[in-house]
Amino acid sequence: CVERAGRYDEALELTEDYDLWLRLAEVTKLSKLASRLYYYRQHAGSISVQRRGQQMFAQARTLEKALRRRHGGNPPPDLLRHVADNYRQATDYFVQQCDLASAHQCLAQALMLCPHLFDTRTVYLPLPAGGGDMPFAEAVLDDLPHTRSYARARRAVRSRSISRSSSARV
Repeated sequence: CVERAGRYDEALELTEDYDLWLRLAEVTKLSKLASRLYYYRQHAGSISVQRRGQQMFAQARTLEKALRRRHGGNPPPDLLRHVADNYRQATDYFVQQCDLASAHQCLAQALMLCPHLFDTRTVYLPLPAGGGDMPFAEAVLDDLPHTRSYARARRAVRSRSISRSSSARV
């Protein structure tokens, strides 16, 4: 199965194992075992802890790649939304770490995949604390193509960031 799926892609730093599992799922049936075979240990010095944001971004990118491999240029919207939400979660992590350049990249990718991601208020919009939220949102929105669907995304993000700014001042 590993030969059919292709071995580890070592170019995928941080997610080479995840990528392999996704490709294995494409060539064979995977199952969840009832019993544990091993325990995964996390500690302060582990890559999963030290490079959490980069790993979250790489995981979303790897999942997007698998989705495109399986469905070509027209993946189902619900699956695109799931991948976009993975990018949104990475955005949130980077915002909390004050790495706005990486947050910007993740949020722009989330909106490119799913312009309607923030149409509902139940989806958390990661914005920097303080007065930087509107400039951050505007910078992300400026990267989006000027199409009708992205115009909806702009309105949703702007209204969410404006209402957040207003409530923060009260």
